[in-house]
Amino acid sequence: MAELQSDGAADEIRWFEAVDRALKGAPRDRLTSHTEDGLSVAPLYQRRMDVQPQQGRPAGQPWRIIQRVDHPDVAVANALLLADLEGGADGLDLVLASSSHARGFGVAGQDIGAFDRLFDGVMLDLIEIRMDGGYETSSALALLIAHAERRGYDPASLRVVSNSDYIGKLVHTGVLRSDIAMLQRRMLDLVGFCKDRGLTASILNADGRLWHDRGATQAQELAYSLAAAVSYFRDLDLAGVDFSTLPRLVGLTLVAEADQFGTIAKARAARRLWAAVLKASGLPDIPVNMHMETSWRMMSRVDPYVNMLRTSVAAFAAGVGGADSVTVLPFTQALGLPDAFARRVARNTQAILIEESNLHRVADPGAGSGAIEARTEELAAAAWSLFQVVEAEGGLIEALKSGQPQRAISEARAARDKRIAVRRLPITGVSTFPNISEAPVRVLAAEADDVFPAFQHIDLPVPGKGELLGAVTEAL
Repeated sequence: MAELQSDGAADEIRWFEAVDRALKGAPRDRLTSHTEDGLSVAPLYQRRMDVQPQQGRPAGQPWRIIQRVDHPDVAVANALLLADLEGGADGLDLVLASSSHARGFGVAGQDIGAFDRLFDGVMLDLIEIRMDGGYETSSALALLIAHAERRGYDPASLRVVSNSDYIGKLVHTGVLRSDIAMLQRRMLDLVGFCKDRGLTASILNADGRLWHDRGATQAQELAYSLAAAVSYFRDLDLAGVDFSTLPRLVGLTLVAEADQFGTIAKARAARRLWAAVLKASGLPDIPVNMHMETSWRMMSRVDPYVNMLRTSVAAFAAGVGGADSVTVLPFTQALGLPDAFARRVARNTQAILIEESNLHRVADPGAGSGAIEARTEELAAAAWSLFQVVEAEGGLIEALKSGQPQRAISEARAARDKRIAVRRLPITGVSTFPNISEAPVRVLAAEADDVFPAFQHIDLPVPGKGELLGAVTEAL
């Protein structure tokens, strides 16, 4: 997408004259492409002089490099994460076997001893720890806090992000084992537990990966993630949580794709949509804590080295788009558990972008770009329209009951599959430029976890204002 200075009207005329000669009578709209959401992408844009940089990650502050930890053996996981932290990672994404993103693996630690081994040698107060345990996230958080206190850390000194997300569980399995009222009470208990221990990071997560991995377009991912966040706002409000603290309690996870401009626009549009919801709800204007992870669905098993190129573009776009933290999936992730080399490449991808390319030095570098501003505005408008459709059905839970998101995503996925099948959407290394002599890559072996022994039955209190998780912590 080319751009011109705002005073370059004459240059634009000459450019189109050259285009007309090259097209030999064909219409100019042949140069206009369209996104999966039907948004037009023109070949030429004027620079925008009427915009200011968006508020997001502070200028000059690098995003946090978060490494995924998902090896079932806690001793091996400990060795891998220590290498990650020594090699420049700022934090860890602890993926338990119970997470919907574990994909057959996941850390298997289920007691305090396992957490002691997992975090042996880790300076907990110097890093960010994201807890991704599915329905066991709250228990895993309790284990982490218990481990930290045993080692003499004040929980208030830690940056722990809890990715509790019952909507994600519903999307992943199609069922909930508890009714919404009970889940709201457990959320209030989680809020109380974290407040009593001084934890200030977000404890609920609106997760765009759930939608993206199932085939959602960028607008769909934004709309349904926003609807999930609003659902959690309502749950917390009904539970009696202080209205002014709600925006800090809900975080956002989005996907970074190899579509460079689309990912930049998606990150920027997410912040605009978040601000719009807060304004409409009368909530304080607090920027969302936005984490981005490179796309799982773009990872190929064939010629996996090409995944390095895809994740590099995605990480670049996430950082430029204003993500607060980024996880790059190692290039062998689709084939199994990544080894130390694949993990080093993943974290060094980000380290080079930050330390050598200095991408973090400018706040919102896409501001003023005619192409990026147009893409951001149109994507935000498309996502907002879809978000309103969900709200008109009574919110995301009711929309899921009616099947509206499922149908929309299925249609988008079918259309994408058709384009891939006829090579209108080429996949480098797979449908185009395949390397049929590519040598196999190395991944780590992981034995199946033994059946974990059942604990003695313990009577627990009903969810209150932290009493339930406090009792769980004592039991663990």
